[in-house]
Amino acid sequence: MNELKPCPFCPDGGKPEIGYTVTYWGYCHTCGTEGPYKTTREEAIEAWNTRASLWIPANETVQEGQEAFVRVKFPGGPTVFYWATVENGVWSENFDDEIIPSGYVTHFHPIAEIPA
Repeated sequence: MNELKPCPFCPDGGKPEIGYTVTYWGYCHTCGTEGPYKTTREEAIEAWNTRASLWIPANETVQEGQEAFVRVKFPGGPTVFYWATVENGVWSENFDDEIIPSGYVTHFHPIAEIPA
């Protein structure tokens, strides 16, 4: 597998590439999202392609109480990731209970329940 999947965060698929310094990693030239660092180019491609399929667009339906990692893009500012929960129909950041402004969450990655 040598082909990178489109960036999961860019509406047009972005411009994913493989970077290299001492290790390899996938990244999107368009939005700056990076994948994990790997020893080989092939491992970096596999990690990028696997990671890309785990994120769900924010316009998909979420359940009240859903916990997830969310990707937040602030207009004209940084892209950040938060651990958040849906409360009263909106995402609330879990560390200080701040409401994430409507429309700023672009994608989410559900957090599975820890087995008992």
